[in-house]
Amino acid sequence: MSVTGVLTGQDLLNGLQNRPLGDAILLPDVMLKHGETRFLDNMTVEDLAAQLKTPILPVSGIDGLILGCINPQL
Repeated sequence: MSVTGVLTGQDLLNGLQNRPLGDAILLPDVMLKHGETRFLDNMTVEDLAAQLKTPILPVSGIDGLILGCINPQL
């Protein structure tokens, strides 16, 4: 069972704000609405990135995670 899809953008904002986040955040795309860049609370990835002042890169599966780690500009 996977529960990552029930986390909201606000949950992430609350947990990550005022923390050192490095150059970017790799975000599993299962945390977003299917085929969209929105969380369940309708916050967008772009909104969250702006509030955290850190780029957020949605990734798909293990291959996407590896590619994101090797080349975060993708």
